[in-house]
Amino acid sequence: MLRYLTLGLGLLSLSLAACESSGSVGDEPVSRCFPAGACDEAMLQQGLVAAQGDAHAGAELFAQNCARCHGPTGHGVEAAERIDMTSPSWQARLRDGQIAQTVRAGRPPVMPAFRFTDDQLRNLLAYVRQLEVAPAPTPKPGY
Repeated sequence: MLRYLTLGLGLLSLSLAACESSGSVGDEPVSRCFPAGACDEAMLQQGLVAAQGDAHAGAELFAQNCARCHGPTGHGVEAAERIDMTSPSWQARLRDGQIAQTVRAGRPPVMPAFRFTDDQLRNLLAYVRQLEVAPAPTPKPGY
């Protein structure tokens, strides 16, 4: 019985810790990391933001992991009805932390979750935020 009580308290403390760990994905500064060391100093000061990333390194991650569905330029793949990341409304609607959370959690069953480090996420965000905001190419007329 004591073992089940201990297990229950452990699970409760883990779930509470998850509520306090906004520093690992969010785009807002945090006063402390929980558990200690869960986020780096830059995230304590600024949150997880695209401005801290390297867009060139992010382009490589995007090409390897995202382009198949989001297209090489971020316009999306028409046949797969994917999100157009160059859309001004898409870019304005989502905060960096929301994009990072979607990348980490995925969107089952269509988008898998990715296990990128915080640095990789910053780089990916930097690339996504600099995608050319332009209309998608017009399809060629059919014959």
